Amino acid sequence: MVEENEPKKTRAQFERNLKYKKPEVEEKVVTLRGEGKSWEEITNVMRVELDEPNMANSMPIKIYNRAIARTVTIKKRA
Repeated sequence: MVEENEPKKTRAQFERNLKYKKPEVEEKVVTLRGEGKSWEEITNVMRVELDEPNMANSMPIKIYNRAIARTVTIKKRA
């Protein structure tokens, strides 16, 4: 038998930032978006409030989508 010494493929271990999962954060993002703020403006506000200067520009969009998805309900019809 021939053994192959290939490196094992592993996934990077990232920890989720629990600051983004708080209901207050979701409410703030939804409120700011409802006021007509742009995603960039919302990102800048959230960076200051959460003390996360490296927050990605796409994170408020993800937070918003997650919050809105919780409000949608599906009813089965007979």
